[in-house]
Amino acid sequence: MNYTDIRRISLEFRRLSSNLLTSDRDNVDVNLDRFYEYINNNSFIADIIHKTIDSVDYDYKKCFIIRHAEWSSIEIPREEKCHIKAMYDFMTYIVTSENESVFNLALQFNCGSNSFNDMIRYLLEKSFKPLIDYINDKVSIEMMIMDGNRREESGNTFVQNIQNLHGNANQQGGGIITTYTTNNEHSAELMGLLEKIINSLDTFNEINKEMLDNVRDDLESIQEQIVSDNPKKNRLQKALNGIKSFVGQLPVNIVASTAANAITSADWASLIQYIEAFISFLH
Repeated sequence: MNYTDIRRISLEFRRLSSNLLTSDRDNVDVNLDRFYEYINNNSFIADIIHKTIDSVDYDYKKCFIIRHAEWSSIEIPREEKCHIKAMYDFMTYIVTSENESVFNLALQFNCGSNSFNDMIRYLLEKSFKPLIDYINDKVSIEMMIMDGNRREESGNTFVQNIQNLHGNANQQGGGIITTYTTNNEHSAELMGLLEKIINSLDTFNEINKEMLDNVRDDLESIQEQIVSDNPKKNRLQKALNGIKSFVGQLPVNIVASTAANAITSADWASLIQYIEAFISFLH
């Protein structure tokens, strides 16, 4: 397993988890099946999960309390490992059950909305987002460790490889990056993705104008920082948080509305990956 492998896993996992959390009634069970298959068949992620839960004795039904005569509820256990096991086992129950579906379960939880899709996304977020966040954190930690090893091996000057983005950064005594230069050919790909997404925003007819203006500001802020001689980590992180928030609220039909621009959830996921990798090299 090398740094490129971990980045590929991170990208694949984020794409599948994003698809899952934004599912609707028509695709939620398929998206859950795909996500479950991936976390079990990818040896790196499966190892993360099983190292955490295999020694834990906890019944998921204590966490996910399904009632048929009244609203069901979720009682999160105090121990994180118990919570991880409960979420994984609950997902296993749904995927392997012949007579169960996410939609049927979602109807039993009070999310405060009459929209079926809202009910589904409420259940998915409450039931599985902490598991997704846990895995993302573990993958990110592994990437940080590998990145640190790469820096040590390359000395004071290191070469970064963010998928197809390459560049050099100089480190001085305190570990501060004082300059940042990129290969024009490859950095153009990142800038091209930013420009492509920014240009597509006008086709997002279903989205509130204020939300669009906010994410446009965040995307343009990323552009400014990337080409800056002294990129500000806090500004990048603030803009990235805004972009993540926007993506998390995108309705399922947004892909269809932006088909002319070929903007997909994978484009957003790739953009987030690029920015996160860029930030990881700043101190």
